[in-house]
Amino acid sequence: MRYKLPISRRSTVLLLGLCLAVVAGLCSVRPIRVRHRIDQARRALAERDAEGALVWLGQAEQLDPDRGETQFWMARAYRRLGQAEPFRTHLVRAGEWGYPVEALDREKTLGLVQTGRLPPNDAALSALMLDPGDDALEIYEAVVRGYLETYHVGPALALLDAWQADYPDDPQSYFYRGLIWTHQEEWSKAADAFRQVLRTSPERYDARLPFARALREDYHYREALAHYRACLEEKETPEGLLGVGLCLEALGEDDEARETYHRLLSIAPDDYEGRLALGKLEFSVGNAEEAVGWLEPAAKQRPNEVDVRHTLAWALLAAGRKEEARQNFEFSVKAQEAAFRVKYLMRHADAHPENVELRYQLGALLLEYGQSATALGWLDSALQLDPYHAPTHAALADYYASQGNEAAAAEHRRLAGPQAGH
Repeated sequence: MRYKLPISRRSTVLLLGLCLAVVAGLCSVRPIRVRHRIDQARRALAERDAEGALVWLGQAEQLDPDRGETQFWMARAYRRLGQAEPFRTHLVRAGEWGYPVEALDREKTLGLVQTGRLPPNDAALSALMLDPGDDALEIYEAVVRGYLETYHVGPALALLDAWQADYPDDPQSYFYRGLIWTHQEEWSKAADAFRQVLRTSPERYDARLPFARALREDYHYREALAHYRACLEEKETPEGLLGVGLCLEALGEDDEARETYHRLLSIAPDDYEGRLALGKLEFSVGNAEEAVGWLEPAAKQRPNEVDVRHTLAWALLAAGRKEEARQNFEFSVKAQEAAFRVKYLMRHADAHPENVELRYQLGALLLEYGQSATALGWLDSALQLDPYHAPTHAALADYYASQGNEAAAAEHRRLAGPQAGH
């Protein structure tokens, strides 16, 4: 007589078997699901959507936390976004979980190149360019970004020529050309470059916003307005609202422009550009007191900006505050002279990229007028060309001392030698 399991035990065995089958199925499907997410992330990176790539990679990491490949692509995405700390963290994890060392070393070098921490003639950079492997586009982009970070515009333009010759259909080279022409205030050229990007990648917000600005600066207000509004449909930002307001004002729609500036300041109450724009508008329509009310806090935010100090001077004069107006006029004259000097030096630095003295003079002048972020870029680029340039170290020593960073100040003072403190 065959022994029969009781009904309850038979059901338990069947259920256990079913569970084991499901688990086995999930185990076999999981690698496919991870692979799909990594592939989607790589596709997003190819389309210059690093944030979208990180969404896919986060899902892949949840499914398989110890996969080196996932960590590597996360590192690349963070590098693209310019986020140094998570870039380094995920690159280390990729190594810990067995990702190839050669790929990790290359990515680490790309991180140094992109941030301008390798000079244009560095051996590691030359090695990358000579043996790009599958990373040619990554290398082109990282090197161009590094050049622009340290204001080596000539080499950047030369590399963009090579990039476009090798990959004529890649819109990113046109994007960087647009950034260069924007920096040089060549607005028509900038607009043409960004138009090329949008022709093949119309969804790119990062190109449409500077495209709108280039059109506005080139006096194409109605076309610029349409693109600014398209940007606002995707994402409401102070920059987009400012652009809409400036276009409306240029087209004579002062009331609508005023409403737009107030909208900007409702979402970003301390926005310098919004305060400046509203102050200029009120002054232009004869509301001097209103103008001063917006321009004074803007001038406190950026006391070394010529634009706000000059406009504030006129508004104060119109409001009967003559002594305060005189002080602002005096500053504006000196600062305007410095601004002309900066433009002159920039043109010559672009024409003579190996001239250390020009880069030092630019950095020192910009520091004097409070443009510290840009100034430090120029000073760092001078040290890339000549690591022992004493005047540059002396300027940096003074700057870091003023910021309370005595360790950095002491190091630059040491490298400056007798020039420090003079």
